Amino acid sequence: MEINPGGYIDPSEIIGREAEIERYWQILRRQSLIINAERRIGKTLLLRKMGATGREQVSTFYQELERVHSIIELISQIYRVVAKELPRARWLRSHALKAWIAMSEQRIEKLSLPSASNNWKALLEIAVADVLSLSERGTVVFMWDEFPLMLYNVRQREGADHTIQLLDHLRHLRQTHGARLRFLFTGSIGLHLVLRKLRIEGNANAPFNDVHTELVPPLSPQDSHALTAGLCAALRHRPVDVSGICDVVAIKLGGFAYHIQHCFDLLDQLDRPASSGDIESVIDALASNPSDPAHLAYTQHRIQTYYSPEESGVALAILDVLAAQDLVGLVELVNLVRHTIPEVTAHQVRDVLELLRQDQCVTRTLDGRFGFCWLLIKLNWKSRRS
Repeated sequence: MEINPGGYIDPSEIIGREAEIERYWQILRRQSLIINAERRIGKTLLLRKMGATGREQVSTFYQELERVHSIIELISQIYRVVAKELPRARWLRSHALKAWIAMSEQRIEKLSLPSASNNWKALLEIAVADVLSLSERGTVVFMWDEFPLMLYNVRQREGADHTIQLLDHLRHLRQTHGARLRFLFTGSIGLHLVLRKLRIEGNANAPFNDVHTELVPPLSPQDSHALTAGLCAALRHRPVDVSGICDVVAIKLGGFAYHIQHCFDLLDQLDRPASSGDIESVIDALASNPSDPAHLAYTQHRIQTYYSPEESGVALAILDVLAAQDLVGLVELVNLVRHTIPEVTAHQVRDVLELLRQDQCVTRTLDGRFGFCWLLIKLNWKSRRS
């Protein structure tokens, strides 16, 4: 194992996630799936591991959609990704592979014609049918990473009406092809934010009422311990108290592998063996680093980009309060937010709190108190905005 904050990790080296993978495959046997996840929680690695381990009679095709800005680009990418993945499919004979690649090149060429954008529904149906034709009885799972961001981009370029039609048409395809077609949608911005904007603009449909939703958790305590122990072994100066370091990391970072990797990147720069007492120091250093190597300020950027201006103001005020406190009850939180926004109502605070909880910025205890989900993001927020 190597210390690798944010870099590519081979699926064979990904620690844990067996329980989540088994759960997600169980769901995909019956219906399509949305997995919500905090940015950098490990959703992309999870998808890669799912694709690498696979299931019998299931073909998976992973697509990263962040740079897709139109429906035609989406269709084109389907062909390109499938053509890239097919040579690895041992069940596909060479002549069938050559025929499919030749056919896909012709399809992509037709997508560049001016008339393609007016006929995208038929072209999308053809693309899905082409992929399904590769296996007469098997199931195809499209793993669409950053799907909400693609919807946001399509809405910006092609408008809300086209975006709504795309969602409705994807639902139609799921119903048409039944058990043979599944989608696994995920992304670092909440799908609920995109759908909410589309509802405001007139979409009364429920395009995902046939899709199950799951939340990707952080690493389990056992997997967090295994990752931390492996990273201790990768340090230039091997620590003595590995167990103590694992315990402190579990308490402070809660199984957030990306944060753990960044902290070990700092520990590796020490000119001596690290101890459990160094964990808090590197957490503080990472949170207050003006260069923000872990991109912790993205939380604020996401809020200011995808919330309405009014919601954004309330959300920032809420998080300012929570950054300065441990846990705060609703009544006290409303009063403290009013120090910044005197006219805010309790109803507005409750509504924005629900958005922040869905975005995994805020957590709620059983006794009704609120706080940041992640210590590192809380410390960074406090460092930047106090």
